[in-house]
Amino acid sequence: MKKKEDLTPNETWLLSVLYELGDADIFEILDHVVEEKDWKYTSVESFLNKLHDKGYLIRRKCGRRYRYSPAYSLTDTLRQVLDKLFRGFLKNKPVPFVDYLFRPGEISERDRKILIDLITAFQEDHEKDAK
Repeated sequence: MKKKEDLTPNETWLLSVLYELGDADIFEILDHVVEEKDWKYTSVESFLNKLHDKGYLIRRKCGRRYRYSPAYSLTDTLRQVLDKLFRGFLKNKPVPFVDYLFRPGEISERDRKILIDLITAFQEDHEKDAK
C-alpha cells in the first residue's frame, strides 16, 4: 500500500462505515451514518470526496450516482494507521498500546486469548531467530 495522507478522525470514522458496508452509494451511507452522526448530505459527500482524493476509496459511476468502496483491505489500512501511530506518537514503543488493549473490560476474553497467542508466537519466532 502506498503511503497516503493522514486521515482526520471524521474521515477515519466514515471509512470504517465503508468497511462495514463494503460498497454503497451516498444514500446508503447516509442511512448508516445518521444513527451516530448529525451529518447532512453535503458533509458526507465532502468526506467521501476527500477520502477518494487521498486514495482510500474507489468511486465508480452507477447511473446518476457514485458508488464507493474501500481501495485497500482493512488489514492494509490498519497497518498504515498503526505504523504511523507506532513510529510517530509511540516512538516504536508498543507497551502503551498493549497496556491499552489489555485494560479490564475493553476486549472480549476470546480477543484477549488471540492477543496472548500472537504475543507468544512472536516470542517463539524471536527466540528462534536469536539462536
